[in-house]
Amino acid sequence: SLARISGGKPSPKFAHIRSVSDRQVLLRLENNIKSRALGADDLDRAIDVLETMRLIAPGAFELVEELALLEIRANRLPQAREVLEAYKDAAGADREAAENLLRTIRNMLN
Repeated sequence: SLARISGGKPSPKFAHIRSVSDRQVLLRLENNIKSRALGADDLDRAIDVLETMRLIAPGAFELVEELALLEIRANRLPQAREVLEAYKDAAGADREAAENLLRTIRNMLN
């Protein structure tokens, strides 16, 4: 039973439990894979995983930002710029956040 597994702590109430979407489950699984790749210092694998995550959640700026930062860490500034430029032009994009990070990348390239 849950009480036995949780060490006798009170069982959660129905109000404390919420379902998650298939998208959230996929993102969580991909995030675990990305974390393992980063732990192994495998930037290429982590970048590939983030690209997949962007397909699952195309409007999530935090994924675009993390991808751009990993590209910078991998010393691939042009790829980081491309990622941000493509996102900035997408519908519903957080253009201001993308533009701020783009400015940083442009300064690094100059």
